[in-house]
Amino acid sequence: MVNDPEPFNNIVTDLVDTTNLEARVSENIITSSPSQPKTNTTTNVAFGDNHSVQSALSSISGDGSNIATSDKKKKSTIKKTPQKNGLSFFPKMDTVAHSRKTASRLAVPAGADGGAGSPFPRKTGGGTSAAPSLTFSAWQYWSRLTDLRQMDMQSALDQMKTLLSTRPHVVYKTSYYRKQTKNHWARDDPAFLFLQGVFLIIAAIAYSVAFRISVTGSISFLLYTVVWNWLGMGIALATLCREIANRQLVGQQTATSTSHVRQQVEWLYAFDIHCNSFFPVFVVLYGIQFFLLPLVLGEGFVALVLANALYAVALSWYWYITHLGYRSLPFLGNTEVFLFPIAAIALVFVGSLVGYPFGFGWNAARVMARFYFM
Repeated sequence: MVNDPEPFNNIVTDLVDTTNLEARVSENIITSSPSQPKTNTTTNVAFGDNHSVQSALSSISGDGSNIATSDKKKKSTIKKTPQKNGLSFFPKMDTVAHSRKTASRLAVPAGADGGAGSPFPRKTGGGTSAAPSLTFSAWQYWSRLTDLRQMDMQSALDQMKTLLSTRPHVVYKTSYYRKQTKNHWARDDPAFLFLQGVFLIIAAIAYSVAFRISVTGSISFLLYTVVWNWLGMGIALATLCREIANRQLVGQQTATSTSHVRQQVEWLYAFDIHCNSFFPVFVVLYGIQFFLLPLVLGEGFVALVLANALYAVALSWYWYITHLGYRSLPFLGNTEVFLFPIAAIALVFVGSLVGYPFGFGWNAARVMARFYFM
């Protein structure tokens, strides 16, 4: 037995502190591992009781082998601690590793920064990028005509109704939204073009039956209507108007500014404008005129006025829709030039009326009927 307990109390105090530290470490390890049962390893030692001090000393050998054994168990327990959700006992190290893995997964691929060879062009100065991210070509547009499943017929019919209403400019708002989302102004859905072609074929057959022409004459009239009046004249007018817009109507601020990329009218958009403008012409000259044939083909001043009024309204409507199409482009100015043909049409119409008493009047419907069917 030990007579003076004071030195042993100091030793036991250090021992208890070490034991409490080990107990807290063990509790943390056991708490982080649900597979191991939680045990209470806290040792309570009364510092003022000599008997308790002697009991504590008797559990420890002279060379401190029990403490070494406890340290080994502590290290082995830490090494064998199971991971939870891929994270180990050291949260800071795991956070760094996890962030590195995330960064590697979110790394920007080569060329995606807008550099050379990148499909994502870099914008400069606040203007529109020079090259679109998705190139939409005329070949892609025409190739979609062979797949009806890709066409939105209802949307095309709604646009046709809008063109005949008092607010035809609403049709061109979709072009602005398309530019913001797909970086091109032209339609990527050929449903409007497809329906217009179908309507023209039906009208051509109806006129062939009404004028009782031969099968050969019907095929000739059909090809002339679709290929020349619609597609041929449309391609020519779209190309001409596009050249006028790009050469003369591009805004001065966009043309001279170094912080904005110079924009130009797309040819497909110019052809879209022609298709939009041609639909009122089709309704008036292929639809309404068909039911008025007995009147407009008659002789006399009334027939002349009615026939010429139909053609004047149809052609004026064509150029008004054309003007709206180019006016909707924000980088164009002075688009009123596309309204000038309306003045010429009005002048010709008035001239036909004034010249009728003098033998210079002409009936436009009779002239066209003689050209196509006689």
